[in-house]
Amino acid sequence: MPSNPDPSVPAGTAVAGAGHLSRRTLLTGALGTTFGALVTVGATGVVAGCGAAGDGRTTSRYRLDWDPPTTTSPAGSAGSVTGSAAVSASAADPASATSAGVQRGQGGAPSPGGQGTLPDPPVFRLHPGEVEPACKRAAVSALRAAFTWDPPTDGGSVRAVGAALPARSAHLARDLKSLLTPAAASRLAIVYPQYGGLAADRRTASVMVSAERTYLAEAGGEVRRRGFTVDVRLNRTASGWRVTRVRVPRVPERRSELPRATRRLLGEENLVLPSAARADLAGGLVDPRVVALLTVLCRRWKLSVQEFQAGHPVNVFGTERMSNHTRGRAVDVWAIDGIPVIAQSRSAWRAVMRAAHEFGADEIGGPRDLDGVPGRPYFSDHVHQDHLHLGFDAN
Repeated sequence: MPSNPDPSVPAGTAVAGAGHLSRRTLLTGALGTTFGALVTVGATGVVAGCGAAGDGRTTSRYRLDWDPPTTTSPAGSAGSVTGSAAVSASAADPASATSAGVQRGQGGAPSPGGQGTLPDPPVFRLHPGEVEPACKRAAVSALRAAFTWDPPTDGGSVRAVGAALPARSAHLARDLKSLLTPAAASRLAIVYPQYGGLAADRRTASVMVSAERTYLAEAGGEVRRRGFTVDVRLNRTASGWRVTRVRVPRVPERRSELPRATRRLLGEENLVLPSAARADLAGGLVDPRVVALLTVLCRRWKLSVQEFQAGHPVNVFGTERMSNHTRGRAVDVWAIDGIPVIAQSRSAWRAVMRAAHEFGADEIGGPRDLDGVPGRPYFSDHVHQDHLHLGFDAN
């Protein structure tokens, strides 16, 4: 079992699931270039699909792993790449960095902000324990390229939808059309990129990216924000990982009447929700058992949720089996008390998994299979090195 040399994590941190590979179907993934940013793949790993079937502010402390730039390129474009997944870019280049995300408006109406200019998102780094880090880099680079540009210098006022994309990636503008509101300037902050699946042959993958777009509707105008979670699909070729599709989920309508437990959970200070997850909860799409489980767990820990339903693959990745996320019976948690699950030696993931079992959850995935026994309740694979899957498989 390899360990991590990350100075922020104690030596000997276990990073790859070495235990039993539960009942989850193993898959692999591998992919090519993204939105003009070529990424070379150097990491290895076998992973499976994550097997589970608003407003508010969330801030990520997670650092995304971008190597120092080798050259610079204009804002809104992606440069070439050299070395083992090095990405060239300027500070505003989507391929050079991602950021802590602040999510306020679910992918529906944008939330207003202040006036003036857009600050560049802060830079973060992927943890060295990530499985196939180049895959996550590719997914994030693609989105940053699509959503990053500066005010036009030719006298125009608004950048056309998809104008930040190279011609060979123009098809992705169609996928992102509902999110790519025309704007004079735009930035994208990444909350977290989590695996939804990685095939066993490493030729296909799903990365669920929670993000917030900040943009100016017109030069010098009001700063607007819009949060979303999308399912980024990738393929790998000899040249690296390439984004082939971005699945944008439908935003559920907020219910006028919700159970008291759901209303309380929406106001829970120890539950950090990206806007898409908040919309699922406010739309009544989350099973009461999941609501009750999170209510109990949040009495002890602050949990950062990646998604309930929106942004997750409909089926367990690589299978025809419907995910429990789709049924509203599961939640993915990527950080506990502000510490990412992938930082395994510092994260309380074991305690949370056991507490979920004690509560009655019967589908609990994470960095290790805690009982080492095939089947319920625990399972582990390489996809679940970066998050906990807490769900209810039985009706």
